Amino acid sequence: MDYAEKENTIAKALEDLKANFYCELCDKQYYKHQEFDNHINSYDHAHKQHLLQHFVQFTHRINTYHINKCKKGSTQIPFEVLYYHSFERQRQRQRQRQRQRQRQRQRQRQRQRQRQRQRQRQRQRQQEVPTDMLLH
Repeated sequence: MDYAEKENTIAKALEDLKANFYCELCDKQYYKHQEFDNHINSYDHAHKQHLLQHFVQFTHRINTYHINKCKKGSTQIPFEVLYYHSFERQRQRQRQRQRQRQRQRQRQRQRQRQRQRQRQRQRQRQQEVPTDMLLH
């Protein structure tokens, strides 16, 4: 075996070794088993995994433009999809807040109407002359 062949075999062995500590989901390379293990158990990795599962479950909500941009067979979540997903969540929250505000306004109007009716009743009672007074 000459020197070039040894280098090639060593390079291939290193690539295989590196492949063992590569996280395809997060696109991160680790050189030690402990680092890789820590990453797999990290919040960041779990969060991306959850997003990927969410993406897979609700692809019908994402328009075809974003789906076509995804690489087939890839486990990475494209930036456009993450952005679209977060934008959709924002819009849902905005709609929820709008509905809550509308309900609050309706309740306030109902309370105001009730108070107005109560005041009107009180005024009417005050204006009525008691029948006892009229007889005397």
